[in-house]
Amino acid sequence: MASGDDPPGVDPVAVHHASTPSPSMKMINRRVSALAATAVVFMIPWMIYLGLTLPQRYDARQWELVWIGFDVFEVAVLLHIAWSAWFRRQLTLVSTIVAATLLFSDAWFDVITSIGNRDEWVTLATALLGEIPLALFFLWVARRILLRMVAVIHAAEGGSGPPPRLRDARVLTQAIGSGRTGTGGALSTEVTGSVRSGPEGQSGDGSAR
Repeated sequence: MASGDDPPGVDPVAVHHASTPSPSMKMINRRVSALAATAVVFMIPWMIYLGLTLPQRYDARQWELVWIGFDVFEVAVLLHIAWSAWFRRQLTLVSTIVAATLLFSDAWFDVITSIGNRDEWVTLATALLGEIPLALFFLWVARRILLRMVAVIHAAEGGSGPPPRLRDARVLTQAIGSGRTGTGGALSTEVTGSVRSGPEGQSGDGSAR
């Protein structure tokens, strides 16, 4: 999509209005930011405490349930990715980020808990050759969807030049347009094509970020 060209049925004024936060949304954003910062403040001394008090060795109960349950969560998320990507649903963005997080966590706990055991090389190989590459791939897919979304909204607003960087792009805070203009459908059609093709005039994964 050439920069500045409006997708069919998209009202640039409505899109711009949707990207302008209302006072209530500003308050919610500040509360979320404050909550995350507060969690960090509490987590740092907690990590120090755990580092000083936790034993190197611990006999865990229900060990098989821990890992089987974790794998069940992974399978559920991967199934959701298979469904949402096949039908080109926007939820693919959420599922790929969740799956990447689970896969990184799986690799971390597998490798760390196997150090010194006879299967440590097996877990290291599965982490380096399977879990971590798959997690990175899912993050790449999520990034492409985000880049496409930013490019479509930037064009719908009538912006000139390249779209903003991901770290500078603002979140949509209100509904875009109405059923009469068909805005939502137009944006959905544009954005969900992200996995198959990047924004026109850019490389497959967008400009350098």
